[in-house]
Amino acid sequence: MKKIISLLLAVLMLMSVVPMAASALSYKEVNYFHYVWVEEKGGWEVEGVMNSYKKSMSSGVYKIPDTYNGSPIVGIGEEAFSEISITSLILSNNTQYIKAKAFYRCNYLRYIYVPKKLTSIALNAFNASGLYSVYYQGTKAEWNALVSGFSSTSVLKNVSVFCEYPDYCYHISKTRYEKIEPTCIKTGRESGTVCNDCGDILSGLNEIPTIPHNPYTVVWEKRPTCTENGYFVRVCNRDENCTYSEYGGDSEPLGHNFARRDPACRRGCGFVCSCRCHKEDFLWKIIQFFYKLFRIKEHCECGYYRTHWEA
Repeated sequence: MKKIISLLLAVLMLMSVVPMAASALSYKEVNYFHYVWVEEKGGWEVEGVMNSYKKSMSSGVYKIPDTYNGSPIVGIGEEAFSEISITSLILSNNTQYIKAKAFYRCNYLRYIYVPKKLTSIALNAFNASGLYSVYYQGTKAEWNALVSGFSSTSVLKNVSVFCEYPDYCYHISKTRYEKIEPTCIKTGRESGTVCNDCGDILSGLNEIPTIPHNPYTVVWEKRPTCTENGYFVRVCNRDENCTYSEYGGDSEPLGHNFARRDPACRRGCGFVCSCRCHKEDFLWKIIQFFYKLFRIKEHCECGYYRTHWEA
């Protein structure tokens, strides 16, 4: 059970860092069409839409399959979609030609996705249609060559054309992911966009390296005593889950801490000084006077400095 839980947690963590493709496509690949075999092309031509589906294709993005009965779908026949209220259509990736009036009076047609293999479009294929944008897998130069014989008033000469889409996906539906800031133990990620259909990263989402630790909390590994060194570490507190620490340094012994005229160390270490520096004799008072006069550090005769004296 523990292994299963650990695996699930690992998967969830991965999903939080790397964007995943959506489980459902943003278009419908349908077989609502009549086909006719074209011997010289070695494939099928879309002859028209089945009557039972002509009204239902009014919304959404529909894709013509790449093949039918194991052979490629290579063309769109005359008046195949004429007066159909379709709004968006992805042609078969094997489409080579579009015949006359194929999309005649498709008043609601706004977007069409065109493969690079397309080499022929009839001059009046899109007459009286409402076509707004074309998404093309080839280059801009190839598109211009494809429609070079069209008049300046032709629909295809005036639509918005977006070129160089990959031949496996048009990236219709996209999801944007916000930036994730890095910490000292986790990498971050730039903001960016992912295609929901194929999972391709369309922009950004590059990994951002971890940032340096910020070790400024001091933790004593061994505290100094009156006579022994101590040492401490600096602990990173940039991330509450970070366990990084580094050696900070040594500390000199604290020295014994005597009250004036009290020979016992005030730190509770048990040391008692037997030197006369803790006594009230006349000679020591004279020595104290000259120490203060010449600003000499006070000390005991036994060698323990009296830097922590308190009145």
